Amino acid sequence: MTRLSRRAVLLGGAGLALGACGSSKGSAAAKGTAATAKELPLDQLQIVRFFMSGTTPADVEHQLPFGLGSQDGVVLTGGPDQLEVQILDGSDKEVVPRAVVKRHAKQLERPYWPVRVKLPLGRYQAVFTSGGKTVGSPAFFDVGGFPDLPKTGDKLPVSPTPTKENTQGVTPICTRSPACPLHDVSLDAVLGKGKPVALMIATPAYCKTAICGPTLDVLLNNRVDGITYIHAEVWKDNTFEQSAPILQTYGLEFEPCLFVVKGDGTVAERLDVIFDADDVAAALAKAF
Repeated sequence: MTRLSRRAVLLGGAGLALGACGSSKGSAAAKGTAATAKELPLDQLQIVRFFMSGTTPADVEHQLPFGLGSQDGVVLTGGPDQLEVQILDGSDKEVVPRAVVKRHAKQLERPYWPVRVKLPLGRYQAVFTSGGKTVGSPAFFDVGGFPDLPKTGDKLPVSPTPTKENTQGVTPICTRSPACPLHDVSLDAVLGKGKPVALMIATPAYCKTAICGPTLDVLLNNRVDGITYIHAEVWKDNTFEQSAPILQTYGLEFEPCLFVVKGDGTVAERLDVIFDADDVAAALAKAF
């Protein structure tokens, strides 16, 4: 992979969304006003899938973040404190019974409703309801399809990351303004050496949607002692023509992505695209 497209959050009539960082140009979420879900009736809402179909690993518990959007493509703020979700397979058979999922938005502008699942390889749909009424259309997604993408329980591949002393050709090594303090050590110098690591892969300057953009700050604001924190950028330079080497190593075609890794190098948790302070705290606790 030599190019990671500047994907915006795309909303569709079937509740489809491609969860990835979008540019500040052309993104419906960026152009829209911060409307609230409470301003619209349930039948005018759309389910937003904040993750790429196929990136959910098979047979491993993983978190799927969903949001709410308007029919004209604006990701909404607010929304119910909780939604009910039911997961069906390709033949409309229930595989995950209806469960309550709470809204997450701590230190974020726009909320999401995370669903934790452990599903075999296949095609699925998530059906959301509120107060007995269906919200939008089902959100379809595939489980499996990215076998090289590290998941919970895997050994995270050893890869160098740019530092202030060795940029490895990545310029700039941090697009946050001001630059974050997570570029002092390379991942290959600490991974699997006995101390947990939290690796954030994100390009904060090029996500203006208030969805994935703030996630680096969420991590910075919720660090705990005993973990080495590293941030790696997505692009090799500001021409956006070539992705940074670590994306190629991990087979990563979306961002942001947070890997929380135990001292032996095993992935304890992976969070994709959008995560709030509560989810970051829970993920970091799994490192020990």
